[in-house]
Amino acid sequence: MPLDTEKLIGLIQDLDHLVPREGAAVKLDQYGGGPDESRLAANRAGYLRLGIEFLKAAFAEPVNYSDDPIPDKNGDGQINVDLDYMILRGTEIHFDWFERTENLKAPDEYDMSNRWSIGCMIQLLLLIAVTFFMTWGFVSFFKLIILRW
Repeated sequence: MPLDTEKLIGLIQDLDHLVPREGAAVKLDQYGGGPDESRLAANRAGYLRLGIEFLKAAFAEPVNYSDDPIPDKNGDGQINVDLDYMILRGTEIHFDWFERTENLKAPDEYDMSNRWSIGCMIQLLLLIAVTFFMTWGFVSFFKLIILRW
């Protein structure tokens, strides 16, 4: 089903007018040792405005900076996304580059399930190994105690 671009742009503009920018608050933090341990906290207006800004990004015109490659015919390239008004001071994670590209492939569901099944298999093998060695250790320990009596 093809996208009705004009209708989508109109809906996004309606949302943009319905949800005020004032009071929107978003905080992005890293609570652990790396970027995979991050959190996004926001109030209701913050989540709504964040969603609206990302929806607007889908139709934003690419900008051409001197170090940015010239956008191709698909409109790929760096885009401006306005998040500064809602990101709280003291936020640890900042985005300085937003890019829209059609060269990304959606994740394949099979690949994700395959990763989960491999992970589960490894955990099962580790559980079996730990159980085996614990049992062996307890049996050896009790044999030593019984033999000493």
